[in-house]
Amino acid sequence: MKKSFVFLFSLLLLAACGEKGEKETEVLIETSVGNIKVKLFNDTPRHRDNFIRLAREGVYDGVMWHRIVPNLMIQTGDPTLRPGHQAVTADTAALNYTVPQEIRFPKYIHRPGMLAAARQVQAMGGFPHDYAQIRSLRGVGDYIAAAVASFAFDAPYAVLDGNVYRVLARVFGIDTPIDTLQGQREFRALADEMLPRPHAARYNQAIMDFGAVQCTPHAPDCAVCPMAGMCVARVEARVGQLPAKRRRTAVHDRFFTYFYLRRPDGRVLLQRRSGGDIWQGLYQFPLVESPQPLTPAEVERLSPQGRITLGVEDLTHLLSHQRLHAACYVVELSATQEVEMPGIWVGEASFGDYAMPRLLERMLEKIRPMFGADVKKV
Repeated sequence: MKKSFVFLFSLLLLAACGEKGEKETEVLIETSVGNIKVKLFNDTPRHRDNFIRLAREGVYDGVMWHRIVPNLMIQTGDPTLRPGHQAVTADTAALNYTVPQEIRFPKYIHRPGMLAAARQVQAMGGFPHDYAQIRSLRGVGDYIAAAVASFAFDAPYAVLDGNVYRVLARVFGIDTPIDTLQGQREFRALADEMLPRPHAARYNQAIMDFGAVQCTPHAPDCAVCPMAGMCVARVEARVGQLPAKRRRTAVHDRFFTYFYLRRPDGRVLLQRRSGGDIWQGLYQFPLVESPQPLTPAEVERLSPQGRITLGVEDLTHLLSHQRLHAACYVVELSATQEVEMPGIWVGEASFGDYAMPRLLERMLEKIRPMFGADVKKV
């Protein structure tokens, strides 16, 4: 991994006011390759105050900073090293401590790929100007790559976001769903065809702004629209229907009631799901599906005789087009009781040897405490 070394000359603490008038701390970092201004967040006070204390004590003065990506990031100041890679001779025992975490999720969580993209840029020797190289950066998709290439370098690439989809669909009367591969290809070809290559940046900004301000998703003011005379959707009274999206399959509810049939020796009845439905081939507890949740009387009638306890109540599990509502009743059987149900009796410590749906894994997390550590995690 490449490393850059910057000698930090000084830190200046600056006072500033935030949007709500509260006092904020800004830091001017003066280095051998230029200055950087950073802001310390008030909602991470431990880290803010620790940094301020170390800065005032001069701990950072003259230290080396690593992983410099010009105009993008600076990472890791090492208070034990000075120019020439000479270790600090002063006592650094006072720095041998940690600051408790102050996670503020999701406010200060990095988006996936940010650090990886920065490393890619560094390896390239600077930010790329070529669309293909921009597109290769971690976390960068077609839209971002086209926007950066056109706005920063006036490269002839058309952007395609929600605003652009909407304008093109309405003006040209295209009813191909935009959330299908066919639709994406069709709109991509049209966007590229409409792009005035010598003025890519201006055109891209204009069509995105037009979609955001004039050709809005709901109740656009078509009477004053400069494109009204050529807008197919307006002529055909289909403005509210475009752009089109494929019809979504309705989500339907299913009600599952499981019976956790347990013998005194810790063995539980498992059944294997057959084909023609979800989770084919996986194992489960005996199941009754019903149009609505079972009543206590229905549970007692359908269950083998034994001590019945409600182990899990209304556990919701979402699939692509199904919403499962599951309950599980624990039925403690006697040692001599016969159960006329198909399946195999498995010791709770061996559950991990049998593949089960995630829904049942969640159930076991709730049932496990009822019988101690003998119920092995799947």
